[in-house]
Amino acid sequence: RGAEANASRARADSHNADGTEGPDDSETITPEYLEESVQKFFENNPLLFSTAPNNEETQKAQNEFETTVTRLCQVGTAKSSKARSRRSTICYTMNAKRNAYSKIPSKAQFDGLCRVFSSVLSGCSTDSRGVSNAKVLMNLSQHFHFREKDKNGKRREVHVKSRIVNHPIWKKDEFWDQALNLAVGESLTHSGVMANFERASNRIVTTSTKKRSEWTQRHQTRWHDLTEEERYEAASQVHAVVFAQMGAMSHTMKEFGCSVEQTSAFVRRMSIRNQLPMSHRTTLLRHLVGEDKSSAFSPNKRP
Repeated sequence: RGAEANASRARADSHNADGTEGPDDSETITPEYLEESVQKFFENNPLLFSTAPNNEETQKAQNEFETTVTRLCQVGTAKSSKARSRRSTICYTMNAKRNAYSKIPSKAQFDGLCRVFSSVLSGCSTDSRGVSNAKVLMNLSQHFHFREKDKNGKRREVHVKSRIVNHPIWKKDEFWDQALNLAVGESLTHSGVMANFERASNRIVTTSTKKRSEWTQRHQTRWHDLTEEERYEAASQVHAVVFAQMGAMSHTMKEFGCSVEQTSAFVRRMSIRNQLPMSHRTTLLRHLVGEDKSSAFSPNKRP
């Protein structure tokens, strides 16, 4: 019975993997439905606990929950045009639970949540929208967890990350390249590198801008507006942002199962694209090699 259920679950989770239209295109899958479905992973439902009585009511609750998980998995892997926005809804609904929840109530809910994470990651492309969704799940996977007993009877936390650490998306170089581009772009936007070089004389009012705002329109500083000294300073600030983000990203790559070879290739490739100084590239590579050596000789590392 258990083998049959697992086989049925595997078939359901892989539904629509070939890109064909399927149940995910049903008009019943509204944002409200997705939000209600995601909530089921976090609510305290005694009928989903391992200690639940073996009766008809428990079986019904577990079957309904399995149906919810299966349908979310179908949405996660689907390739239809509607599925892209639905994946975003699932990701950001889960993200909204971050502050209120961290511990998943039951093993069944935790296993279901991990299956949905894996399915949504499988459906994510390597464009900016797909990578943004995957990054949300990457962060949440280190937050949501289930407490279980180890072989010694001690309680330990098992995070969703442990179930998705070897997902195929982490092996795609395009994913990490796009993830770095997004991270650098966001960091530069918040740091306001070019805004640091705004001049009072840049408050220019022209005939075309008067129509919008006669007194508040500000001329946006461009690269060619800067002096040679200012360009050098701006480039240094940009390199500092790229260096910091690349260091953080390479560490994340290692945490999610990427090899030293893949991570080193990422550092070299993106250092060249972003014109990082050789000293920065060398520092990042040495850090990677040092991390790998230290983990190899870690007393907690299994032989």
